Parts: sequence; C-alpha cells; structure tokens
Amino acid sequence: MVPYFICFIISITSAVISEYFYERNNRFIYIAGGSISILTMSIFAGIRDLNIGTDLGVYGLNTFNSATQYSTLSGYLSSSTINIYHIETGYAVLNYIISRFTHNANVFLFVLALIMYTLTYFSLIQFRKYSPVATSLFVYLMLFYGNSFSLLRQSFACTMVFLGIALFINQHRIKGLLFLILAPFFHSTGIIGILILIVWIWLIKIKENKIRKLTTFFILVFIVITAFSNQIINFLLNHNLINNVYSAYMDGTLSNVNSTEGTSIYNFYRLIFIFLFYLIWTKVKKNDILLFLFSMVVFDFLFLFIKGSAGQTIGRLGLYFSWFITVGYFSPVKQLEDKRIRILLQYLLFVLLIIIFIHITQKSAIGLGSGSQYYPYRSEILHIGE
Repeated sequence: MVPYFICFIISITSAVISEYFYERNNRFIYIAGGSISILTMSIFAGIRDLNIGTDLGVYGLNTFNSATQYSTLSGYLSSSTINIYHIETGYAVLNYIISRFTHNANVFLFVLALIMYTLTYFSLIQFRKYSPVATSLFVYLMLFYGNSFSLLRQSFACTMVFLGIALFINQHRIKGLLFLILAPFFHSTGIIGILILIVWIWLIKIKENKIRKLTTFFILVFIVITAFSNQIINFLLNHNLINNVYSAYMDGTLSNVNSTEGTSIYNFYRLIFIFLFYLIWTKVKKNDILLFLFSMVVFDFLFLFIKGSAGQTIGRLGLYFSWFITVGYFSPVKQLEDKRIRILLQYLLFVLLIIIFIHITQKSAIGLGSGSQYYPYRSEILHIGE
C-alpha cells in the first residue's frame, strides 16, 4: 500500500496548495500546484509494471503495440487487432497518435493517464463551489484511481462524460455537449452520458414536491432495471449502442454473478452519504446542482445494488453515474453550518474511504483473475515492489 499512499499524499497536498493560492489570486502557484498533482498521478500510472490492470493485458498492450506497426491511420483502423477487440475509433486514434512519438508502453500509459487525469482535475474544478477540489480528488483516488489502471477505455469515457456534464451545468453547453458526443468514441457505453444529461434537464424542471417525485423516479428505475435488465441489455446490443463484447457478461465466460455483491458492506456504506443529503435537504431542494449530485449518489447505490442480481453489464453502465460521487459525497458536508460538526464528519468520512480503498485494492490482487488486478503495485523502472 505504501507506493499508493505516497502518490496520494503528494497529489492531494499539491492540490491543497494549488487551491490555497487560487483563493489568493496567485495564478502561477495555483497552476503549478494543480500540474504537480496531475503529473504525480500520471507518472505513478505510467511507470507501473505491465501486468497491473486487467484491460492492459486483455487488449491494452496489443492495441498499442499494433498501432506502432502501421504507417497509416486507415491501415491501423482496419487492422485485425481493432476488429478482434472491438476497439472504438476514438481510443484507436489516440493509440495511433501516441505511437507516432513513442513505442514504449510505459510512455503510452503515462500520456493516456496525463490526458485522463487532466480532464478529471478540470471536472473537479467545475464543482469546487460544492466540494473542495482536494477533497473531491481524495474521493477519486480512493474509489476510481485504481479503476483507471484496469478499465482503460471506459475510465476514459467516464471521465469525458463527467467533464461534459460538469461543463454543461456550469453554462459551458457547447463544450459540454462536445465531450458527451465524443465519449462513445472511446467506449460504446459512453452513450449513457446523454441519459445523464436528460436526467439533469428533467431535474431542473421540477419545481414542486421534489422529494416525492424523485423517490417515485428512483423506485421506478429500480423496478424496471431489476425486472427487465436482460431485455434492456439485449436492446442496447442489438442496436449497437454498446459494444458486442458485453454479451460475454450475459451468457459467456464473464456471466457469473455474485448475488451477494449488491448487499455487501462494500455497497451499504454508500447509505451514509445518501443520508448526509437529508441533513441539508432544505438547501438541496433549492439548488439544482445539489439535487443532481444527490441523484447521482442514489443512482450509484442503486446500480451496484442491482448489479448483484442483474449482472456485470448493469454495474459497468452504472459507472457513469458513480463517477459523480467524486464531488457528490462531500458536497452536503460543505453545506453544514456548524464548523465543528463539519470538520468531525470530514475526518470520519476520510477514514471510512481509506478503509474502503484498502479493502477494494487488496481484493484486486494480481493473479486472482476475478479482480481489477492493481495490487500489489510494482514498478521495475523505479524498483518498487510490495
């Protein structure tokens, strides 16, 4: 765990310093601090051993190595590698561009991480009014940083949806729509970003009885997805709205479902963060963005709960909603008026998320096959090993 926590401490400390000087209008240190934070995460991801991260071994290395062998983009896009692994055009083009200046897989991982974490950091900045950037970064590192080692394409698409929605709701609508349109070109499930946008548009139109309407909406979503998950997934597959590889989660080698996963402690701790919104409900119902973040936190819980019976595909689709808990989890805490309670809650929740991170990471040990495989962290480049 030590390498991870060293990375996290440097990255979060740099973000804290950056925000401190942002508030004092020192643009140079603000940018420098944010850059160091992003670079720390990117370098750490880039120097890892090439057996860390499930998708890296499945298609990541093959896709990049194949790109280095082609002199034209059209030849690469029509190659057997792209067809075999069902690689989306955007991700393939990104591989090809990076392969023009390096054939080193670790440099590729660094550049891929640098782009993704830069987009993530910009997303957190869009929500700094509701959750401090360093705090949101902490949540991201605890819950999603490891996923970015394993889910190369989908993590990238989730990040683009995250930024797209963040920009859209902060009145940068054209830029936001651009990222939402691009997301499916990096992972087919990125189409879910449009659904999240529709949820946002619906929420801002609710003027009365918000809690009743939201509760009814959540119940309907739960019933429909639980009862018709196979039909929904088949519809998405048949209309090419998600990659055909997801059929493996239904009737192939990846179809096994852990029916207890949705009701495990790994899921129920999320109820704490849902409860926090009810402590400030008077403010939530008057603020569209807080209401949206509350909805995303609830969806995160529901999708993982449903995953226990409906399967992996539902869980993977739900990741697009889950990405918003990065800013959603601590947004109610910031709204609390009592400073002592606010500080106490922050520390308690920090400890809780550290425990969750350790639990998730250790479950994903290399060689187990069923996990995301990013623990223990190893790097031959810097002779790091646990």
